[in-house]
Amino acid sequence: MTEKFIINLHILIPALENLASEARQRYTWFPNAEGDMSSFVEDVNGVFDDALVTYALEDNQIIYDRKVTEALHELDDAVMPVDEFRGPEEIINDPLMRVVREKAARVLELIKTSKREGNTVEFWHDGEPER
Repeated sequence: MTEKFIINLHILIPALENLASEARQRYTWFPNAEGDMSSFVEDVNGVFDDALVTYALEDNQIIYDRKVTEALHELDDAVMPVDEFRGPEEIINDPLMRVVREKAARVLELIKTSKREGNTVEFWHDGEPER
C-alpha cells in the first residue's frame, strides 16, 4: 500500500486567502502592527511547496475533487508569469495579479463546497490528521 500525499491545510488556506485578496496582500505583504508578514513569494511557496500541493499535482493526485485540482493547476499557471523580483506595491498592482486573485478565490470557494469525491490525498492541520 502506498502512503497518501499529505496536504498541510494550516499552510494552504492562509496562503490562498492572501493570494485571493488585495486587502490581505496590502496588510500582510507590508510590515504591520501585529507583526504578520508575508510576501507574494512566500504565499505562492506556501500553496505549492510548503503545503505540498505541487508534489500531489505532479503525481496526478486528486486534491479534494477534480474541480479543486483543476483550479489549483490554473492558479499555478497564473502565478508563473508574475515577476516576483519587485516590491509588494508593484506586484499587487500588476494586472496579472487580478487573474491570480480570481484563481485563488475560486480555489477557496471550491474547497468550501467540495464533497471530496475522488480525493486521493490526506489533509493535515497543525501537525495532526484532519478528522
